[in-house]
Amino acid sequence: MKKPMKQEVICILAENNYGVCARIASLFGRKGYSIDTFTASTTSDTHLSRITLTLSGEEDEIKQIMAQCEKLEEVRTVELLSVQNAVLREILLVKLALDPNDRTQLSRIMEICNIYKAAVVSLSTDIMILELTGKPVKIDAFEELIQQFEIVEMSRSGATAMARKAVLGKED
Repeated sequence: MKKPMKQEVICILAENNYGVCARIASLFGRKGYSIDTFTASTTSDTHLSRITLTLSGEEDEIKQIMAQCEKLEEVRTVELLSVQNAVLREILLVKLALDPNDRTQLSRIMEICNIYKAAVVSLSTDIMILELTGKPVKIDAFEELIQQFEIVEMSRSGATAMARKAVLGKED
């Protein structure tokens, strides 16, 4: 019987070299894994990049792909984050079309924004851009509610995460 797949968060600390993100992504592709989100940035040490991946898979498959990542020359550490012991955030930008004939539309949008603590980052007579930062489940719920309005464009950053206690790449 197959074990159920669950979403996992993997953090990778790698040398900040040209093409390292492409090599890591292609490793997942070659193994047939679909990456849900992929974010990367330099760290306080500009020679290192922090890569955060979310993906769904069975536990043994996740362990196997992590072991493959560790074999890459430029990878320093690979860590499976426990969602319970990590801070996980995403950012969403959504552009809504405003109907000048609907007098209640703006107040309905603002009510949703107030509940979710979303910010209005741009507003004109016909377009409104909202920004929301939070856990992926919060972003999903906000996205579902905002579907009742005309969405012109939407962009999600993908998850970024950090363990609450241990420092990635450092021994205790």
